Amino acid sequence: FYQKVVILKRLLEKKHFSPIGWNDTSAALLYDHWLEELDEERLFFSKSDIARLEPFRSKLDDEINGRGWEFFKLSTQLYYSKLQKVDSAARAFLAKPVDFSKPASMSWPYETYAANDAELVLRWQQYIKWRMLSYMADELAGKEGKKELSAVIPANITELEARIRKKVSRRENMYFQSLLQTPADFEEGMRESFLDAIAHTYDPHTSYMNYSDKEEFSALTTAKEFSSGFGFEEDNKGDKTINYLQPGGSAWRSGQVHAGDVLLKVKINGTERDVSEISADELEDVMGGNSSAEVEVTLRTASGEIKKVKLLQEADHRYTSGLK
Repeated sequence: FYQKVVILKRLLEKKHFSPIGWNDTSAALLYDHWLEELDEERLFFSKSDIARLEPFRSKLDDEINGRGWEFFKLSTQLYYSKLQKVDSAARAFLAKPVDFSKPASMSWPYETYAANDAELVLRWQQYIKWRMLSYMADELAGKEGKKELSAVIPANITELEARIRKKVSRRENMYFQSLLQTPADFEEGMRESFLDAIAHTYDPHTSYMNYSDKEEFSALTTAKEFSSGFGFEEDNKGDKTINYLQPGGSAWRSGQVHAGDVLLKVKINGTERDVSEISADELEDVMGGNSSAEVEVTLRTASGEIKKVKLLQEADHRYTSGLK
């Protein structure tokens, strides 16, 4: 792996339009970007974890230049162990009814790391409560999101809590499975991400792709396939947000789909699926297809309105989505 780092560094020094010099400043840029990639929302690392990593902030230039190689291994081992710990805590919390009777508040996203692992678990409990309340509110507001919500606790709260908790549990399980994978796949994914972080240090528009990624990217951006005329990106918690409308495409012509809308459900050939319960890759396949079809998407707008929009899958140059 370190040989790939050396080759990438040499290539960027030779081919980049404005190559950087590796020093304490560029080391700090790489460190900060890597920590954002691993834990942008401050939901995995505690302050004690960061204390172990922080000494490398001004030393990564030495590692990139061949003097030592410790940071990558330490950061990924810490990340993997914290993923396992938080996964277990989330599963335990969702295994029994969630109590909403006590007042609670949270500030999202978190700007600082948790003081310790106990506070980290509390953050996840608060986050899960918030996600459950968000789903409950969507359901109580009705299919079109027009029903005014009442401050009175609904009579079916027990049944509603159980159903929503099951939904959130499936979503969280899928999320952690996508991150943890097998140890070998996790390690390979981390290596690819770190190489990309090095490329990003040169400038935000420079990325690293392995050969298979490059081939897939080339195929998606040149092949003529079926599309509903929009692209999306998936954030770290699985929300799929529209980030691109293809000019002249079905979504663009509808006038009802906008960048920033969150995809909630898709209905194709009479079958409706909850977007939160399918992966980004699977959603790509569902929305692309190989023939013309009518698609109905349920969206949540920036203002919180829930609406359904009918689109057509049409043959055109397909825009590939990205993972945030």
